[in-house]
Amino acid sequence: MLSGGERARLALACQLLHPANLLLFDEPTNHLDIPSREVLEQALAAYTGTSVLITHDQRLIRSVADHIVDVRHGGVWLHPGDYASYLAARERGESLQETAGTPVASVQPSDTADTAPHAANAGNGASRRRVEAERRNARHRATAELREEVARLETELEACERERDQLEAALADPGTYQDSERARELTLRHGVISERADELLVRWEQQLAELEAVEARFDHAETGCV
Repeated sequence: MLSGGERARLALACQLLHPANLLLFDEPTNHLDIPSREVLEQALAAYTGTSVLITHDQRLIRSVADHIVDVRHGGVWLHPGDYASYLAARERGESLQETAGTPVASVQPSDTADTAPHAANAGNGASRRRVEAERRNARHRATAELREEVARLETELEACERERDQLEAALADPGTYQDSERARELTLRHGVISERADELLVRWEQQLAELEAVEARFDHAETGCV
């Protein structure tokens, strides 16, 4: 009987109510509205255990992550810092080792892998950084409009929700109904703003899902997944 968003909120509530020292989340903000996302961010920020997040939600990553795990080039690297410092290192064109990342796992090359001398491999560092820069530029071009639209919808939705909260507070005040005309105007405005908020939420979810799909395609391409 529950919608996808309601099931997600219920699952998160159950997880956060039970004491544990480790929480694992796979795209926890999918299908959550903005207030629910904010509550989740606050809960994770206050959580004293360890939380592991797999997510494309950069706002969530920026809010709660203090270590970044980077999976690429057949290896898994731990960046001991927040998302901003990780992005700064990537923007400087640094390799994974140069970001001060610590290798936590690696994939051994197959028997058919290229066994060229290390000197030749070292010469490929600039080429690899150039390829990574091209990938970042391609990702930015592919997602820029979607990100702008998601941010615009988010801003408008937050404004609608603030106004709706104000209207509901006014309508909950018995004194409002001493002026019947004002009460009628507030009621009509509440209906309009509620309908607009619902429309914006649907559009925001659609645009966010499209953005996440594009991001996922780039992530799969970078990690060699099909």
